[in-house]
Formats: sequence, structure tokens, C-alpha cells
Amino acid sequence: MLIGSKNIFLYWEQGESNLPLIHRMNIENIKKRLNKSHWNVIVTSLDKTSKYYIENLIDLPNYFFHISDKILDLSTIYGNQSDIIRLRLLEKYGGVYFDTSTILLKDEIENINLYSSLMKNSQASLAAYSNITFTRKKGNGTNYFKDGKDGIELGVLYAKRNSIILSIMNKEIDKYWLWKTKNKNYKEYPPFKKYKLTNVSFLNEYHIHYTIFHFVITRDETLLDSLVTQSMHMKGKENSVVDGPYSISDRFCRDSYGLGSAKPEHLLKAFLEGDLETFNGKITTLTDRIIIFSELDLIVIPGYMRVEIEKYFNSEEDYKKIESVYKCFYRFT
Repeated sequence: MLIGSKNIFLYWEQGESNLPLIHRMNIENIKKRLNKSHWNVIVTSLDKTSKYYIENLIDLPNYFFHISDKILDLSTIYGNQSDIIRLRLLEKYGGVYFDTSTILLKDEIENINLYSSLMKNSQASLAAYSNITFTRKKGNGTNYFKDGKDGIELGVLYAKRNSIILSIMNKEIDKYWLWKTKNKNYKEYPPFKKYKLTNVSFLNEYHIHYTIFHFVITRDETLLDSLVTQSMHMKGKENSVVDGPYSISDRFCRDSYGLGSAKPEHLLKAFLEGDLETFNGKITTLTDRIIIFSELDLIVIPGYMRVEIEKYFNSEEDYKKIESVYKCFYRFT
């Protein structure tokens, strides 16, 4: 299948026609915003009748369809498969990967700060948002790895074709899954033990590819020169210099300094008409929040934070009629 040079990949296992409402709205928003650009929006799936059935685009390893035979927690299968797909797509084609929970707020990919930074860096081939909460630290509290680059999130990625770091990661992912069986604990994978990964690398088996990334850069820290990062968080938090994709939950859903547990019901309030305090007690109106949000490149909403929103907005008409930031996000006509 012929694929262009500028691609935005997304993935939904059952195919685009079976997307839940909020995910469908997000993808429609991406398409509308980029309709005058040269970017192709490609929703891949495991639906063999789909134009973008994933094996029409990349070769999948044999173990891909047998991960359920290798793990105890079957709820992690879809996340594991999705990671394998996105990393292989970006290695082969380059471009952008968005989780379907991504709300794009720019009309040009080139205007996204992190993407622009990648394109300007001749040494780098991959860009990702980092979450410094989950980075390895030295005894004095400073980051063990350069600029805390080990805390990358895989939900939004930008890449140049044939990225070295992606090629190495994909090879190591293959080796891991060929080794893995149900009676083998992922923490006992011999290369992880050889390179003495610390607990911060072992979030859980759902994030196994995050662990593999830690292993790859622990083995060869020079690979970090191939990576450009920007903080997920709001300006001023964890050394963030600009507002990142998680800045809404930091600013409106957490306590002082934006560091407490996020409250999903506060995210819903941030999106709706009415006054709401920020983490430091500043009162904002819906208009204030729209101005704040409009400065962002994109918004990423973690799954547990979407719960209240998905219960409140039951149809496309709700998004159009209810006074909310979605009228700004989705630009209804």
C-alpha cells in the first residue's frame, strides 16, 4: 500500500467505524484541522476488511497474535499490541502517532513545539513527551539520565523515518516477547537483571515497553542524543518551561503546586461553563479557560480522567449544545 511522506497514525482495534463517541470526535477534529495540509490521517486497526488493516502497512511478528498465551493479566493485551504497532509504524514511515484520546489544538503539525524541535535537530530521530515523576534519580535527587529523558510517554510520538532508537527498541521488544511465558515474571528478564534496572523502570507489565526503553538507554546512554523531549506538565512543574498536554489536569484537577492526585470530576468542571479555581486558588471563568487551552498544542486525557466527561456527553449533539470548551476544541459550524 502506498503511504505518503507525512502521516498521522492512530489505532483502534475494531476499526474506525466502531470508535466510541469521544474518540471519533477527536479523530474528526484532527481531520478537520488538517484538511488543508499535506498530512494523511490514518486510523489503523485489526479489522481485516479495513483499508488500513495493520498488516497492509507493516509486518507483525508471529507472537503479536499470541500475547494472551504469555501474560497473566489479559487486560494488558490491547495496550501491549498498540505499542508494538505504533513503534513499528513510526520506524518504517516516520511521522506522528496520536492516541485516540488526543485533542489536537493546532491547524498545522509543523506548529507543534515538540515536532518543530525534532525537525530542527539533525541528530535526533524521535520526540516524545516526558513525565519526570517516573524518571530514575540519583542519590541527590537529580535525574540519572540526561534531562530526565527516561520518563517518556508513548501516547504521542513524533519520528523521522528509520529512527535508530526505534529500530533498536523494536528489536529488543521482539527478543523480550520471544522469551516471555506465563510462568516468567517480566522483572526476571535476563537483560533487565544484567543492567540492574531500578524499581522506577518496573511500573507494571502493561508498561513493559517503557521498561524495555529503560533497558535500551541504560545499556547505551548515547541513544538519548537521538531523542528530543518536552514535559507533559504545566509550565513551572517538574522543570517544564511551557504548558504540556497534561497541563489542564495539573492546573485544575490537583491540589497545591499541581502535584496531588487528579480528580476526574474537576476536569469535567474545567470543560463546562462556570467558575473554577486553579491549583493555586485563582478563579477562572469558561472564557478564561478557553484562552488558556487555546495556547496549547494538544491535550492528552488519561483514560481514568475521561470517565466523568464520557458520562456527561452522550451524543454529538451534547458537544454542540452544551456550553463548554468543546465548542472551541472541535470548531462546530
